Amino acid sequence: MSRSTCPAPPGAARPVASDEERQAEQRRVLAGVADQLIARRLGAPAIFFLESIKPLSFVASQALVFLGPILQALLSMKDYELLAESLEDRENLEWLICRLEEAEENNYRSPAAGAPPDPDGPGQP
Repeated sequence: MSRSTCPAPPGAARPVASDEERQAEQRRVLAGVADQLIARRLGAPAIFFLESIKPLSFVASQALVFLGPILQALLSMKDYELLAESLEDRENLEWLICRLEEAEENNYRSPAAGAPPDPDGPGQP
């Protein structure tokens, strides 16, 4: 018999990864989301939104099921599932917020990223 190459249906048993491997996969997906938000200059609104839902992170992760068709335009199905799973953990949510804050700070300090001009002008003490 030949093996099927179809993906497993939702809820089917998957190989169990260690906690460290699972967290590494989650962080990879979160980093990709952070990079996309920063590239679209949505870092600050995303930080505000994530900080506001932090107490409800588990409920928010469950809401991703409803938003699935929209978010799957940006993420693969596997990454989408990892994103929903990773947002259940507040530690991952905090990691994502910190990553966005660092990127926003780096963009603010970089003149090429549209940082406000120095009020004293270039070369002024």
